[in-house]
Amino acid sequence: MVGHNDYSFQNERYHNITLPALLRASYTAGMNKFYANIGPSLSYWLGGSGKIKFAELQEESIVTRDYRIRFGENKFQAQSFYVTKPNRLLFSLEAGIGAMLPMRQNFLMLDLRYSWGHTNLAQDDTSYMFYLESDGQIIHATQTISLSVAYLFELDFLEMTKGKTSGKKKK
Repeated sequence: MVGHNDYSFQNERYHNITLPALLRASYTAGMNKFYANIGPSLSYWLGGSGKIKFAELQEESIVTRDYRIRFGENKFQAQSFYVTKPNRLLFSLEAGIGAMLPMRQNFLMLDLRYSWGHTNLAQDDTSYMFYLESDGQIIHATQTISLSVAYLFELDFLEMTKGKTSGKKKK
């Protein structure tokens, strides 16, 4: 979440574990493989972190503060936001494109994906408490654009063990 004006801003990063179930259509051109995918995704919200600046804080000569997002009742722990009723299991729809490009016997994989969240991060009556006791709302869903780059290599374990003994001694 990002908000900004001349007197305040808020920037948050959310940490999730995501399990997508995507349908893929592939196209091969020579040794290159291209694909498009679409489908649902489930994520589990682990937490997050952020940076905040409020005009009220400037009166106290505090320019910005870093904080962590925590779940449960507000314990007034310094530099923490508490979400009292989070929706930690999040649903979204994903769509993307990608390519697998050959590099000798291995592949370089590029994957560009857009995720459109459909679950609010918290329930309607939740509190989103900052350590200075200011109350806020976190009733919004996420949207994400991600680019993944991976180097894929193949290991043939059967080929690697050919000709080796099992370690048993003959009598």
